[in-house]
Amino acid sequence: MHFFTVGQKDRFPLVLLHGWGLSGEKYRELASILSRHFFVLVPDFPGFGNSEPLKKPWTIEEYVRSVKMFLDAQQIPLCLLVGHS
Repeated sequence: MHFFTVGQKDRFPLVLLHGWGLSGEKYRELASILSRHFFVLVPDFPGFGNSEPLKKPWTIEEYVRSVKMFLDAQQIPLCLLVGHS
């Protein structure tokens, strides 16, 4: 998954998830503001923004798995998760 980060890695992680049909880029300004207090990570869901689409028809479960895989890859066992749709 494509993503960007803002802030210092030693701060508590905050993950911003975009809504359907959007991308993480919509969170660029908000992420900058929140980075004063958090390490902000903003992924693009598969098939949106700069992320490759899923190879099979998507389900909510597939998107949940993609978020879990993203968090695992970034070694984030605990975070604040904010979503919008």
